[in-house]
Amino acid sequence: MSDKPWLIKDTRFCWTGYPLEAMGDGVRYYYLLQLGYYFHLVIAQLVEERKKDFWEMFVHHLATITLVLFSYLTNFVRIGTLVLLVHDISDPIMEAAKLANYSQLGAVPDVMFAIFAVVFGTSRLYVYPKYVIYSAMYESLAEVGYFRSWYIFNGLLILLLCLHCFWFYLILRMVVQFVRHGTIKKDARSDTADDSDDDTSATAAVDDDGDDDGDAAGVAAAARSPVRKRRSKRAD
Repeated sequence: MSDKPWLIKDTRFCWTGYPLEAMGDGVRYYYLLQLGYYFHLVIAQLVEERKKDFWEMFVHHLATITLVLFSYLTNFVRIGTLVLLVHDISDPIMEAAKLANYSQLGAVPDVMFAIFAVVFGTSRLYVYPKYVIYSAMYESLAEVGYFRSWYIFNGLLILLLCLHCFWFYLILRMVVQFVRHGTIKKDARSDTADDSDDDTSATAAVDDDGDDDGDAAGVAAAARSPVRKRRSKRAD
């Protein structure tokens, strides 16, 4: 999809020729993969032990599935690919931070988490509202005119933005805790709803549901806690 003009030139191309835009095989396969991935997240969340942010995650997954299906059926696939790409861009960095943590690579997990936090905040709280939501709310009206589903589509986009702000708040809170104390005492989301223990659950922070939003806060705790716990056990 790297040759698509709405990805590399101007977001106004998302609306050129709508609703008679042709959907290429690359876009169609990308949509199907994303749809399957988020359905898997919903199923996994229902069968696994509940986290404290169960409902936030559940609303996020349902909103994303609704957006994917809605944009596919109404042929909003160009703007839809932008939404999906903005959400995907921080995933490789998050997984790299986890691998570095498992491999006990010293300060590498901390560096990877810092990069992840910057990319997450930039992509979700700057690029997403400035370019994607702006295009969906204003450029669509300029290029296509008013359409009935405008409110539904943009309402779901704004809902996702609110969830991004919530998760980025958790990330910043854990960053501040790390700067002040040199460690993460408690993972903001990895504990279960009935868990009253104040210690970080490093295993839960790393071995979560695989979603970048839910793991966003957990990666901070995962970045260093396991290594330090092993060292303290050896010292004892």
